[in-house]
Amino acid sequence: MENVAGYSKATQTCFVYDRRTGEVVHIHQFVPVEPDGRMAEEEMEETALRLSPAKHDRAGLAVLYRGADLELTPAVFYRVDVERGELVEESIPSASPSDLKSQER
Repeated sequence: MENVAGYSKATQTCFVYDRRTGEVVHIHQFVPVEPDGRMAEEEMEETALRLSPAKHDRAGLAVLYRGADLELTPAVFYRVDVERGELVEESIPSASPSDLKSQER
């Protein structure tokens, strides 16, 4: 991967998710010091699970790996289709100012 403005980009991404619901509870990215740096999947999984929110039962979590081809987008909600074991990206609907006002009531 190419460095942008002096910073390395993530070369590996994994999603920690609930095995039953597919809810993503943690996204972990590995950003190497060297452009061709890698982390073993076992080490990445261990680290990702350790850094997942403590409120989730570790026994009920699983990890889905994605490579450097994925660029995370803030306006996207990620979940895992547990039947197919695939990442699903869903757009987060933008709220208009009138929507926000009605929620305040």
